[in-house]
Amino acid sequence: MDRMVAYETALRTWATWVDFSVDFNKTQVFFQGEWGDAKSENCRGQTQPLLGSQYPGGSYPAEFVPKKVLRSV
Repeated sequence: MDRMVAYETALRTWATWVDFSVDFNKTQVFFQGEWGDAKSENCRGQTQPLLGSQYPGGSYPAEFVPKKVLRSV
């Protein structure tokens, strides 16, 4: 399976759970899906969120998947 398809499938599953399981009157939901090392191929070993609004390695291919899924939540 293509990893972007798998990523979108996983996020849609998460988004469906959020829609049906979270009481938005009591809870806020945050999504954090980037890491702070532009040279890294994955988030292994990362312990801190990326600060700021720009991915340090330029445009990241997977950044469009959460935007697409979160628009439907």
